[in-house]
Amino acid sequence: MMTNAWNLDGKRTDKKAWAGENKAAGGFSASKGLDGKLKGEPRAAHKAQHATDVQDEMNLNYSEKQLCEVMRKKLAARGARGIQGLGRQFKIADDDNSKALSVDEFKNAIHDFRVGLNESDTARLFKIFDRDHSGSIDYEEFLRGVRGEMNEFRTSIAMLAFNIMDCDKSGVIDINDIRSKYNAKMHPDVKSGKKTEDEILFEFIDTFEKHHSDNVEDIKDGRVSKSEWKEYYNNVSMSIDTDEYFETMMNNAWKLKGNDKVKKGWGGQF
Repeated sequence: MMTNAWNLDGKRTDKKAWAGENKAAGGFSASKGLDGKLKGEPRAAHKAQHATDVQDEMNLNYSEKQLCEVMRKKLAARGARGIQGLGRQFKIADDDNSKALSVDEFKNAIHDFRVGLNESDTARLFKIFDRDHSGSIDYEEFLRGVRGEMNEFRTSIAMLAFNIMDCDKSGVIDINDIRSKYNAKMHPDVKSGKKTEDEILFEFIDTFEKHHSDNVEDIKDGRVSKSEWKEYYNNVSMSIDTDEYFETMMNNAWKLKGNDKVKKGWGGQF
């Protein structure tokens, strides 16, 4: 694949900038002149692109919900790369390395991410994401604003899994709950002596605790609260298109239907 893509063996002499380029389909060998403009660009394609750009810049009078939805759809269309790209774009736009974006930095990020919002709507989107009204947006605020919340169906499934893990029904999941559900003795790092069983189980807890939560009581304390659990699955949910697939994924991970009697603390179980 890499050889075909980059002509590593030097056997191909006709290098194309995209797949499927051909004359019959209206393709062309684009090159830039001294003025930086593409030569040989089909007029129809140029007009179509111009119309798209104009449409993107129009004030479409989006509601706040629609503004967020536009951003989410752009990310969803890019799959896993959407969130990764968002993180990279955030860092690039953070010119002063403050770990937060000002309104001007935010506008640059949205423009470079090719979301297609005009300046007015981008400024409105900034206010939506600036949850604490500090005048800047940190990455967690940015991510939460784009990602949104699970719907009621997905939330109910996520909390069903939480209740299964919360063995003592204390409202939090601690290492004792996890120890009663999963056996880490056969984990490769435990068998090799690199880690103890408790270290493996605490890594499980860390997976859920590292996600931002609006609940001020959620701190890194070695326990997973309901809000931390939900926050984790809010992030997971964003990359899953359908409720049916989300349900299947959760059942496979947590055996919600009780159809798996062998539970291991490794190998993709968590």
